[in-house]
Parts: sequence; C-alpha cells; structure tokens
Amino acid sequence: MALTKKSYQLLLYLLKNPNKPVSREDLVESVWDGRVVTENTIDQCISKLRKSLSNAQEVEYIKSIYGHGIQFVPEVKKLNLQNSSQSNKALISITLLIIIIVCAFILTKYSFFTGITDTAVVSQPQTKVKVGFLSNHKTSNPNDANAWFLDGSSRYLTEILQNNMRIATVDSKPEWLEREDKLLLAIDILNKKQAEIVVLNDFWFDGKNYHADIVLRNNDGEIGRNHFQSTKIYQLMNSVIKWFERQVDVDNQTIEQTDLIRDLSTDEYALESYLRAMSAQAVGDTKKAITYLQVAIEQDQNFNLAWYELAVSYRKQGDYKKSLAVFSSIKPSTDSLAFKLALSQGHTFDGMRQFDEAMRNYDKASSLAVQLNDEKKIASVLVSQAISAVNIENFDVGQSALDKAIQYVNVESEPHLYGVIMNTYSKLEKARNQTTKAIDYSQKSIDAFALSGNKRAEMQAKTRLASLLLREGDFEQAEELSLEALSYSKLQNQLRSVSSNHFKLAFIYQQTGRFQLAKQQWKDALELNAVLGIVDEKAAIYDYLVDLHIEFNDLETAENYLQRLLELTKVESSEAIKNISSRSELRYALAIKNIEKAEQLISEYVNVETNGLFEMFKGDLALMKNNSSEAIVNYEQALNTLENSGENVQICKIMNKLSSIYLQTDINKADINLNRAEQFKPFIYPFLKYKAMLSYKQGRKIQAVSMLEELKLKANDFWKPQDQLLLESYRE
Repeated sequence: MALTKKSYQLLLYLLKNPNKPVSREDLVESVWDGRVVTENTIDQCISKLRKSLSNAQEVEYIKSIYGHGIQFVPEVKKLNLQNSSQSNKALISITLLIIIIVCAFILTKYSFFTGITDTAVVSQPQTKVKVGFLSNHKTSNPNDANAWFLDGSSRYLTEILQNNMRIATVDSKPEWLEREDKLLLAIDILNKKQAEIVVLNDFWFDGKNYHADIVLRNNDGEIGRNHFQSTKIYQLMNSVIKWFERQVDVDNQTIEQTDLIRDLSTDEYALESYLRAMSAQAVGDTKKAITYLQVAIEQDQNFNLAWYELAVSYRKQGDYKKSLAVFSSIKPSTDSLAFKLALSQGHTFDGMRQFDEAMRNYDKASSLAVQLNDEKKIASVLVSQAISAVNIENFDVGQSALDKAIQYVNVESEPHLYGVIMNTYSKLEKARNQTTKAIDYSQKSIDAFALSGNKRAEMQAKTRLASLLLREGDFEQAEELSLEALSYSKLQNQLRSVSSNHFKLAFIYQQTGRFQLAKQQWKDALELNAVLGIVDEKAAIYDYLVDLHIEFNDLETAENYLQRLLELTKVESSEAIKNISSRSELRYALAIKNIEKAEQLISEYVNVETNGLFEMFKGDLALMKNNSSEAIVNYEQALNTLENSGENVQICKIMNKLSSIYLQTDINKADINLNRAEQFKPFIYPFLKYKAMLSYKQGRKIQAVSMLEELKLKANDFWKPQDQLLLESYRE
C-alpha cells in the first residue's frame, strides 16, 4: 500500500505503541520532532493513514478516544500451533529474514530522508570556483505570469549550489535592467573577475511543462548549454543540477557533492509553494510569502528551508518572538543552513535589542563560516557583529569588526558585499554623529552597488542617503533621491521599498510645508501597510499624521488619528508603539492647550529620546503657562542634548522656538540665536519670518518687507493668514 512519508512515520510510531492512547502532544514530539504544527495538519495525516489502512483491509485500526487522542488497535489472530517443528523453524527463518529486510529498508529510508550518514567528514577543499547567476529572461516585468517560477527557481538553484563546498556563489544579477544583452553583461562580469563562471538561466512554465534554458560561460567562452523540460519542478531542477555538476570541475575533478534532499524538498506542491513564496519575497511582499510558506510546510513538514524562510519573514514583519519560535524548531541537516540559522537568529535578537544573545549566535555563525571555508560568510558575520556593536554604542568594537571584514573583499571582486560594508561604516559614523563622514560612506556604498549591478540595493542605499541628507536639512537632494528610489521600487513592485520611500517623501513634504502632498504620501503608506502588516510602521504613520494635522491646525483630524493610534496600542504590547503613543498624546494635549493633561503625561513620560523631544515638550508646557524663562531653560537643555548630533532638522525646530521668545523679550539674543541657527540649514519658514521681524524691530523696514515677500513665495502651505496680516502691517 502506498503511503506518504509522514503517514509512514506515523504508522511506525503507532506500531511501537499498540493499544496505547496517543495524544496530539505525543505525535508532535515523536512524529513531527517537536516542530510547530497545526492541528489541521495532524488531523489530515491521521485521516490519510486511516483511509489507507481501511482500503487495504476493512478493519478499524485507528480509533479516536474523546479527550485523549487516538489509539492503534491492531488485529490479533490465533495461530494454528499444530504445525510441525520444521515448519515452525522455516516460518521463523522467513520471518527473521523479512524483519531484517524491513529494518534495513526503514534505516535506509530514514537515512535518506534525514541526511544522516556514518561516513567520515571529508577534509575541506581549498579551491573553489566562483559562480555568478544571471537571469536571461526576455522580460523583467514582475506581473509576467512566469515571474514566480523565474524568480523562485533562480533562488532555489542558488540555494542548492550553496551546499556545495567547491562552489562560492557570488551576487546574482537579476536586476540589470539597463543591459538588455545579457550575454555582453556576462562577459563584463567575467572580465571584471567578479565570477569565474556565469550561469545564464531562464525558467518558464507553458501551462503543461516546466522549462529551463541554461548557458554556462567562462573567460574562454561558452562551456555548455542545454534545454530542460519536465512536468515536475523537482525533476527539472534535479536534471539542471546534475548537468551543471558534470560541466564544471575544480582541480580537474567534477563537483558532484551537492545533496538535493537534506534541507530542501522533493514534494511537488511544497516546492511550487516555496518558489511562489520566494518570488513574493523578491518584491518585498512578506505577507504573501508567509501564506505560501505555510502551505509549503503543511505539505512537507521536513522542508527545512521553507521553515527558515518563514522565520525570516516573521522577523521582517517585526514579530521577533514568533520568528525565534520557528527558528528554534528547525533541525538543520547541513552546515550551510546551520550557518544561516545562527546568523539570522543573531539578527532577530539584535532587533529585540538582546545583544548578548545576538553576539552568541554570531560567534556560532563565525565558527561555521570558518568550517565552511567561506570568506564571504566570515565577512557577513563580521558586518553583523559590527552592527550590534554600533547599536550598543561600542564603536571601537564595531570599527574593528568592519576593518577585519574589509580585508576579505574589494570593490572589484565583491562589489555587493563591499557596498554592504560601506553602508555599515555609514551607520557607524552616523551613530558617532559624524554625518559628513556617514554621507561619504553612503555614497561609496551606492557606487559599489551600482558596480555590482544590483539595482535594488543601489536604490535602497539612495534611500538611506536621503535619510542622512534629511538630518542635515538638505531637503532638495533628499527629495530627488527618494523620488528616484520610489519610481524604481514601484516598477519592481518592491513593497517594502515603496513604503520606505513614502515615509521619506511624506517627511520631506511635511517639513517643507507641502501639506497635501505629505498627506497623500502618508495615506499611501497606510494603505500599503494593510498589505505588509508591519505594526510598528502603522503606529509611526498615525503619529506623523497627528503631527501633520496639528501643524496645519486641523485638530479634529489630528484627534481622529490619535484615537486610532491609542486603539492600536491597546492590542499591541510593543514598547516602541507605547512610546510613540505617549509622545503623540502629549503633543496633542499641548496643541489643544490642555495644561492638566500635558502635566500628567509629562510626569508619566518615559524619556527614551535622544533628540531633545522630552526637554522640548517641557519647554512647550512652560510657555503655555506663560513662563518664558523656564521655557528657555528647557529649550537650551534640548539643544545640549542634541549637541554634535547632526540632527539639524530637530535643532532648527527648537532654535525657532527660542527665536520666537527672544523676539518678544531680547532682540540682541534673537539676533545671536538666528545667526547661530543659520549654520544648521533651516527651512525658510519660520526662520526667514523671524529674521524679517528682527529687521523690522531694528528699523530696517524695507528689508523686512522684502524678506516676507520672498517667504510668501517659498513657504508653501506654511504661509498663514496671520503672516499675510504681518506683511500688510509692515507695508503701511
């Protein structure tokens, strides 16, 4: 009788426990090896086995016991004991032989499925061939019906070859949209020594058969080409890999070392779901990827790589605890996946700010990278360690880790990894409040990603550069970069990148007085968040919308978004969301001049800010109570907090508040403060308004009117009716 792999394992367990009540917990522990598994999966497996057994013989072997689980009740028959001694011996011999054969079969199958062998570990080869992958598909349109198979198969092919210790995979080049001639592109990659072999691949599905066209090239020309076709994905990929291994050799030996079973899957439906998930991940649609990955593991509970990608997807959504729960349930059969697990668990703990745990996992990943003799993996671990060190402000350790990582790569041979390292240097310098150095490193990362041909990474780096420029108040260049990155991410349907650039543009428009444009960007980000499901980002959007509508005196709408944020806080336990909520609630209380509520919120405020917000809020409250002296003290404290921070936008915001007070109390201090503010590149409003007011008080009326006329043209939606009245009064 034909059984699925999981039904077979369930039957083996029940045979070992006849007539014994077996609970779901017992099955999860013994049949599913303690993995995360749904009740529906268990029920389906029991149902399939029960049906197979009843089809073979009309006997109820598996009974349900209410409240206890199931019970295996094997049928027992009395043997006729009147057989001769010789017959008994023969029967015993035959029975023993059958048992031996069955045991051997079971052990063989178990070893096959789990990848467990008793062979000695082969000493690590020192020579590797660097292989790059290049999509040769005729179109890069993500809406192409073949997109899921093209993207997913390319990722799958790379994953399999990463298990081969004679291969060092280099960055894939699926996004070189500018170069339509992929053959010339492959030659460029080889000439620049970014790879020793380039795999030009194209995958498609014609509705009946799966196809693959593979071309291998090195510096001497074409090594080989072949067309593959099959009705099954696994058979197709298996044929591609075996052919590839026969074509490529290292040290005059073929590289047939790849194990296609251990952490991957041979189940057709599981494999299709996995490829669709990888395609969704490629465009940043984490929510859709999770749906497909759940289907894949429902179909094949031993599909380790699908479990791994599911955990990574949960982490991307900010659900760190669920991510760790899935990670901990995976029992990798290869060092390659063990490395990925350790590194990704480190990233997850880093996201939870549990840096000691993160470092422990990075140490484990480092040992595995050395064991795998993979310099790229070693450098990746060093970069991760550097990021954790920067997060805990251990800058010397971070610098040291990056200095070591850069020894393993250079911009010509590994431009993508070089770009990652440059980007991390930028993060380090930003944390050190060295914004100019951070911008320089960020530009180097953009250049490296452009050289690698990874357009997506290049645009993400431009988005990060835009963030740095915003710190300096360079809104014009930041807007240009963000618009370019947004256009590309929309073209590629990369949802996370689209969302990130909506954030940047909304902030830019908000800071430069373009109310309607900012409002539309935040609404677009909110609609996209419904797809992405990232709760922390949703809270941040509500917070910015509260601030936006307060800025433009639409307090009713501001209150509406505040209520949405407070409702979100009730159902989410994240400390980050609670801090966002309390900050937004305090800002609104100050806007409606509710002194009692503002005092209460300030007394409860958990000051986790490093950008002077808490001191600024205290200054706003003091000013509301007509205590300008106390307000000045608090605003100056806020500026001290921000000293050498590079946060020019926030510094200018506080200095504008000081200028407003000094213009009423001491014009000499107002003059000094305005001159001091100018070095931080303030936006024209209200800075130029305050300069005009100072000029008027100093008797320079024509200059004051000229400044206000200029301001009226450039202030956008910041220009208010009272500003018009001020201009008219100066004209008189």
